[in-house]
Amino acid sequence: MFFTFWMGPALQVDVNVAPWPVALMFHGVQIMTLAFGLALVPNRVRLDGLARAACMIGVGAAIVGVALGLGVFAFGLCLLGFCLARLDGFRLGSYSLMAGGVAWLFLFLGGAVIGNEGAPPLDGPERVVAVVGLTLVTAGLISVGWAISVAPKARGLVDRGAVAEDDAILGPAGQGGPA
Repeated sequence: MFFTFWMGPALQVDVNVAPWPVALMFHGVQIMTLAFGLALVPNRVRLDGLARAACMIGVGAAIVGVALGLGVFAFGLCLLGFCLARLDGFRLGSYSLMAGGVAWLFLFLGGAVIGNEGAPPLDGPERVVAVVGLTLVTAGLISVGWAISVAPKARGLVDRGAVAEDDAILGPAGQGGPA
């Protein structure tokens, strides 16, 4: 959904083919899905101390950046990718997030506006950078989601089912007895 929504403006395709309420609903579902997916990342990976704080800041910046602008969103993705790069199974996705975020930061610093009504069309190299950045971010988000959903114990992730089972057997915080 992320890719299809942003690819239209980046390639200057007429995205007004659906009625306004349908397009608004699609946009809302997409933003909420992206926000919830990003918000779950820090809770599913085992990071400690500063790395966890930086990961949460990156996720927060990306979520807020969806509403505020491309630069904040790109910064959040770069920070999130940087934090996940040290975990096995996340390297490809994290490098992809960082590369796409850096591409979008260059666009932002160059003054490009993407996805806003009335924004001037992207031409030449700006369009290429926007599409490449979009493709890298999309691939990174898919890869990170895949790494979280496949083999959580092998990647050092938090397995919520095992935590709930341990609490039922040991009680909260390992105090013994059922909770």
